[in-house]
Amino acid sequence: MVIAANCPVHGPFESHGIHVENSTNVSFSGNVDSCPVPGCGLPARVMDGTFSFTGGQTIVHEAPEWSIRALNAVETAIQDALRLAADPETSDPEVRVAFDKAAALARVNSRDAPVDIRNVILDLLSLAPLRKVKGFKRKSLAALAILHLVLTNYSTYKASAIEISSDVSHAIEVIVENSCDFASDVQVHLGAILDDLNKK
Repeated sequence: MVIAANCPVHGPFESHGIHVENSTNVSFSGNVDSCPVPGCGLPARVMDGTFSFTGGQTIVHEAPEWSIRALNAVETAIQDALRLAADPETSDPEVRVAFDKAAALARVNSRDAPVDIRNVILDLLSLAPLRKVKGFKRKSLAALAILHLVLTNYSTYKASAIEISSDVSHAIEVIVENSCDFASDVQVHLGAILDDLNKK
């Protein structure tokens, strides 16, 4: 479940000022959060409109275009970065920009997470667990895939999220086998990274 807000300077982020679970036809209007970027703190508009929150999903019934764009940006940042990292035509600088954007959102998403999971996320964003993997694009692809798994599971499966992410090889294996929402090219590249890790 995501509630998005939009900073006028730094753009969309996941708002933690409002908590809604398993509710239908919830209306928001005129709510404000603060930008979490250090040194900013500007007022950020929380998405307006009517939504349902069920099964971990945010369903839009009616909302202005800016609210829909902010929600989509927060929900798709990691998937977009994964797609770019797996594209052989994408340059390292383009991947780095996408990775940094996804990383910033992940830090925001994880700020209410248990300490152990926050530490796992920060470790992944440093790319330290993937020092055997050659090349920034490949490192970022693996880190983003594991990050996606952790962020989409930590609210429901806190213990297993920590367990899965503590073993990079196992984490990538789980993602390759079970993440049908990832494009086939992402799965192929993750499989190659897993092979590399297993050889060393």
